[in-house]
Amino acid sequence: MSLVGASALAVVGAAIYFAPGLPDVRQLQDFELHTPLRIFTRDGKLIGEFGEERRMAINFDEIPQDMIDALTAAEDASYFDHAGVDPRGLARAVVQLAMSGDIQSGGSTITMQVARNYMLTLDQTFTRKIREILLALQMEQILNKEQIFELYVNKIFLGNRAYGIAAAAETYYDKPLAELSLAQTAMIAGLPKAPSTFNPLANSERSLIRRNWILFRMRELGHIDDATYQAAVQEPVTARRHYTQAEVDASYVSEMARQYAVERFGDEAYTGGYRIYTTIDSELQPFARQALANGLTAYDLRHGWRGPEREIAASLVEAQEQTATQGLEEELSESPEIRQTARQAAQRSQTEVEGIDGDVSNWVQVLERTPNYGLLQPAIVVESSGREMQVLTRNGGLQTIAWEGLRWARPYLSPRSRGAEPSSAEAIAVRGDMVRVIENEDGSLRLSQQPDAEGSLVAQDPQTGAILALQGGFDFNASKFNRAVQARRQSGSIFKPFIYLAALAEGEMNAASVVNDSPVVLDDGSNSLWRPVNSSRDFQGPMRLRPALARSRNLVTIRVLQTMGLDYTINF
Repeated sequence: MSLVGASALAVVGAAIYFAPGLPDVRQLQDFELHTPLRIFTRDGKLIGEFGEERRMAINFDEIPQDMIDALTAAEDASYFDHAGVDPRGLARAVVQLAMSGDIQSGGSTITMQVARNYMLTLDQTFTRKIREILLALQMEQILNKEQIFELYVNKIFLGNRAYGIAAAAETYYDKPLAELSLAQTAMIAGLPKAPSTFNPLANSERSLIRRNWILFRMRELGHIDDATYQAAVQEPVTARRHYTQAEVDASYVSEMARQYAVERFGDEAYTGGYRIYTTIDSELQPFARQALANGLTAYDLRHGWRGPEREIAASLVEAQEQTATQGLEEELSESPEIRQTARQAAQRSQTEVEGIDGDVSNWVQVLERTPNYGLLQPAIVVESSGREMQVLTRNGGLQTIAWEGLRWARPYLSPRSRGAEPSSAEAIAVRGDMVRVIENEDGSLRLSQQPDAEGSLVAQDPQTGAILALQGGFDFNASKFNRAVQARRQSGSIFKPFIYLAALAEGEMNAASVVNDSPVVLDDGSNSLWRPVNSSRDFQGPMRLRPALARSRNLVTIRVLQTMGLDYTINF
């Protein structure tokens, strides 16, 4: 009884001593999490996201039961039973400290982790631990278990910019929480303890051991049966790095919106949860993007093949080494069953490219780090002979490009000339060359290349001026320079319609008026003569305004301008 009384007095004394300096727990009821800036089309389709913290806040009732079971099994098995502090966990931590002289574990409950993550620092001191305990006890008086758990799953860092379990599901599996398998759920539940150490992208074997230990704990706690456990531990690692997928590709527009937000809100733009709705039409934007890409690609291919994008040497990529499992937490090393199933799953998850040598299998890693440019995919030539080319694509598959998709590749010589048609595939590219390919409608591949020419396209509503579609270049990944708004160029022939419009508005002419397309000589005011010509260097004589505008005839435009006068046309 004296020991219990002394412990009670110690708790009361600590509460009296530390209470005046504790943060107000009630602030958690209205706590605003950092959420990224999101850019949308006018009909609510996502076109961009910006911010260091990738987060999608969710409510407790949106969390699948498997995720709740996995997290509590990994972090706090008695979470729904204790009052904020687990005495047995704290006692175990004290014993470990007394035996080793070092802090082995903090005995933290989920409630204590919420107190630390939201209101305290991360330094490992006894003072912080006492404050953490006192705050956890207060939280359990003000918030219910569901509210505390909701705060926990939305705040925790889970690696690769993912904050919270919903963001982690998208980052590692490109799925919403409800669609995760049990093994994938357990993998995410293993990340809070050490997001870098147990990260499946950085250390597949160690993350598998952690995942399978959590599944083991779920079985021991009665959350899953043995058959479910056995099936889950056999599942290979399927985690990959997934970026936020825009519903509409309008990267140049989203960058314009980002710049606007930063100018207006500063760095808070990236954390304040702002949403910007643009005037972009989600149906028109893809057409605009594809029209510009098609035009630039067609123009580029007409000028010839400029050669492979680069050469890939097998030595550029080394086989990824498996990290040793020394130093794993004590409970992992006690289970040979977990260790064995982890190694088996790791072996199954390794990338295999059947029928080709080890050097080429390494090339898959190069391709994974090489971005697409529009519809142009990177590929590496495996074999090039006769009239076909075998290439390795990003998904690790081998595909053959037939001669029909290669024969266009006449060598580029100059802007106005090409070499002869290639005699074989080997004359175009050889083994180890990186090229670009594009998929035809029937699924076959055609050799292509990133266009050397660039352009832009803007479509506006003539009634309101709203920008309905904007593409500032062939592809944002290839060049972030927005030619639609940042480029400075001469207006060229685009001013001609305004000269014709001035004539039509005055009533002097109409679309059927006849003007002579013939040579003209003008004094430019500096004692020299100007002899303008058409781009085709020919003259077509008398012609109506309609075909003159369609054919962009310079001399007809000059005569219309002379008829209307410079001052009138400029004022118009």
